[in-house]
Amino acid sequence: MTMYKKLNHQALTRCALLALMLLCPGFSTREQEQHEATFVTVEGDFNDKLIQIVFDNANACFQSLNETYFQIKPDKPLKIYLSRTAAEARRLIEDHGHLIEAGDGFYVPSVPAVYTYITTGDDTNITFEPLFASIAEHFVARRFDDAPEWFRSGLISFLSKDARIIDGKLVPAGPCPRAGLALRGEVEAKTRLNIKKFYISSDERFREWPTGPYLASALLSWLYKNGYLANYIGLVKQKGYELEVLEEAIGSSAEKLNGDLKKYIEGECCTAAYLAEAEDAQDPNQKEEALLTALGEKPDYPEAQLALARLYYSQGKYQLCHKTLMPILARPEDAQFMPAARLAAEVLYDQNNYAQARDYYQKAWDNADNYVYKYQIAYKIADCSHYLNEPEIAAQWYDQFLELDFRPDKDQAAVSYAQKYVETFGSKKKVEN
Repeated sequence: MTMYKKLNHQALTRCALLALMLLCPGFSTREQEQHEATFVTVEGDFNDKLIQIVFDNANACFQSLNETYFQIKPDKPLKIYLSRTAAEARRLIEDHGHLIEAGDGFYVPSVPAVYTYITTGDDTNITFEPLFASIAEHFVARRFDDAPEWFRSGLISFLSKDARIIDGKLVPAGPCPRAGLALRGEVEAKTRLNIKKFYISSDERFREWPTGPYLASALLSWLYKNGYLANYIGLVKQKGYELEVLEEAIGSSAEKLNGDLKKYIEGECCTAAYLAEAEDAQDPNQKEEALLTALGEKPDYPEAQLALARLYYSQGKYQLCHKTLMPILARPEDAQFMPAARLAAEVLYDQNNYAQARDYYQKAWDNADNYVYKYQIAYKIADCSHYLNEPEIAAQWYDQFLELDFRPDKDQAAVSYAQKYVETFGSKKKVEN
């Protein structure tokens, strides 16, 4: 396979910068700081624009996880080999001769390298969840290679599933809806969920425990929400994997933790289960009912609010959509703010309210530093500016769209239009990224 024989141009440039910094003591402090924040290289058969987006997300994920939880001093950058699908990533591992070392996974510690991918199943939309999972696996393998499986797999999943990069930090999601759905069944069956089972079960018994991964997900989510997760991981590094270490981290007994976790599962996790129900439902009325039930139990639930707003938007219920988004839009610090602002802009755009639509697109843009589809927001801001009879401003945003669009072959009509518009109305002034 020849597509990976050479480093991507940007990765090669970063390696050259490292050599220059090592050879030149006079390298500026600013340049040194920029290099010191570079922890990964990214290689793949993609254009430089997409490679840059992946690099920015991967580097932010690496730095954030390391500073918050793992505190490893990397002696070399982590190599990230990027593929489109999991099957392609596995073939590349085999081509590189690492199939035995990687086992069933995508991590090769001897390099170190991760082989990751950006689409899953039949969905062509790009996701960074496998990327974040592979970076988390790197850290867990480095720090906790002898940890029990519930801890290793649970931590990797928690730090990657539905996680986002916000202001340069990786932010884990709240309670997992799928875990909530499984745990709700255990609650209804009056099953006693005891965390002590993690500490007395072998890896083999854990794999045979259907509820185990979901309970691990709930435990880690509870630790994170209550501010204990970083302390627990730090103590595990120092003292091992016994139950007493968890008790020390939270400052209370396992019995009390079981009680607190039970309340968390019956509340937060079981409420999150309605999101999974809504996703599974084929009937829009059933989707709406599940989401309204979740909001009835937890009125201030951004994930449910956003899901319900998207449902209303798909049905053309624009007023209900915008009303549902308002609580999120009042909190710019919310993890759901950027997609909520973009959806609010879409509602206003479809109603030809271009001035207000542009305001919300601008809010989405300002909070979309690591968003893979940021170029689409730029195009819509340009459109709004055009309809507001501001062609020079529109040209600046069309130019920004052209600079960021990493798949112009799929956006040929939009690219052609933007190029002609920039040629007609453009100037040298650029929009700030």
